Amino acid sequence: MEPEANVLVRYIDLAVTQQQFYDAFCAFGPVRSCKLELYPDGKARGFGYIQFESKDAANLAIEKSGILEFNGKKVEVLTHQRREQRQGEARGFLNLFVQGMPTGTSDESLKGMFAEFGEITSAHV
Repeated sequence: MEPEANVLVRYIDLAVTQQQFYDAFCAFGPVRSCKLELYPDGKARGFGYIQFESKDAANLAIEKSGILEFNGKKVEVLTHQRREQRQGEARGFLNLFVQGMPTGTSDESLKGMFAEFGEITSAHV
């Protein structure tokens, strides 16, 4: 098993089903396992994991990061790293959680609201 064959998918629309998630990623190559993360009450958490048979299939999926979407919402696809592998990495980013956004706020309008404060590398609603 190749560790590079595992991907993390973030910003998944909460209405996406396990089957839709699986079907979308089968297009990149054989899938060994697929898990859409859920809360104990069964509601989606907005992220999931795919383990492909090969790192080549995973790389194809990663290339679609920011392009692939579910229900009009673009997802981010990254190489998965276990938490212990991430420990000690330099953290060259800052995340900001914004609550109470007006209904209908898009990724682009969110960027516009905060553009005056500096460069924005990504924004997701």
